[in-house]
This record gives sequence, structure tokens and C-alpha cells, in this order.
Amino acid sequence: MQVFDTELSEAQSAMLVDPEGRSVSVQVEDTPERLVAHPRGFPLGFVIACVAIPVCIFTGYLANKALHAGLHPFDVLGLAAGCLAAATLIGLAWRMNREQVKKGDFFVLDKVQRTLALPRSGLQLQPDQIQGFVEVHAWHTVRDNEGSSSEWLAELTVLVRTASGEVDRYPVIACQRTGAVRRLGKALAEFFGVERRVLTLNRRTRRRLASRLRALL
Repeated sequence: MQVFDTELSEAQSAMLVDPEGRSVSVQVEDTPERLVAHPRGFPLGFVIACVAIPVCIFTGYLANKALHAGLHPFDVLGLAAGCLAAATLIGLAWRMNREQVKKGDFFVLDKVQRTLALPRSGLQLQPDQIQGFVEVHAWHTVRDNEGSSSEWLAELTVLVRTASGEVDRYPVIACQRTGAVRRLGKALAEFFGVERRVLTLNRRTRRRLASRLRALL
């Protein structure tokens, strides 16, 4: 959560609030009564197919070789190593999916009561609390002992006016499927009749914001 004394400027909006809460994809449940966004990870069927195909091809090659020229011990060792690597990759994908899904739903929009629940933040927002939405598309970089990796994400946040006049900014959804975030952000903004700011943090935008900051200094 971010807290601001006044309305957010473009520079203040230009950041990801909770990129660690991201998911690979999102499953949308849309009924006349509610709109729910469930986090989803890598499609395991696709992962299994990607690792199983080369293993099956190599197995067929070894079977053909065994019928004609016989197998070398290294052939059997190579097949065992391939099966182990395939099982490891599938296990890693399953674990990553589990970590993303166990955080819970991104949001629940009650169309009847006109409330927006954010289970991860423990909030249920009323229409008069919601001041607007901010949608940021940006690179998120993760660094560890093995180096760094970057992912292009889209994150939607909601601006909430508190009783003291401050503006709180809470994460709604963060996902690598940027198109899904864009559609959900548009739907939520239209439902509550509020503004939706969209900011794409490419090099051009970063240079423009940096120039504005230097001008203020």
C-alpha cells in the first residue's frame, strides 16, 4: 500500500506497488452477480508436453538403436538424466503455480452490492471510497545469487480516499498477461464510473518523467 497526502502525480503513479503478488495468467469468473479474478500459473499440460516430446523422441531413437546396433551404457545414462530433468522441470512449474495460487483471489466485484473486495489486503471498498484506478505496464527485475531476470508486467491499483483526506493506493491485480489486466481495469473503472490512468513505463516515458523531475529540482 502507498499513502499520499494529495492527489497522485504521474511520477508518483509510475511504479509497481506489489509486483511480488503477480501471477503468470488470470482466470476470470464473470456472472451477473459478481466478477472474480483468480490467479493462474503456467499451464501444466503445456509444460508436460514440452518436456515429454524430446524425451519420447530420444526414447524412440534408443529403442531403434537397441534393435540394430545395441546400446552403450552412456545411452541408458542419458535417458535416465533426461527423465530426471523432465520430472524436475514439471515439479518446478507445479511449485511455482502453487506459490501463486495460494495467495488467494486478486479481487471480487459484487455487482449487486456494488463493492470491491481485495482479499489479499483484507479490504472491502464501497463505491464512495474508490477515487480511481491506476494501470502501470513496466519491467519487473528480480535479482538473486544466479543473476537477474526481468518480466514485463501489468499492475492495476485502486485509489482510495480516507477519512483524513489522504489517498491510499492498494494493489488489485498484477499479471504477465497484460491484456487481461487492461480489460479488467477498464471494466472496473466503467462499473464505478471513475478515472483509469494507464502508464506504460518504456524508455520514452522514463526519460520524460526524469526530465520533469530535473526541472522541479
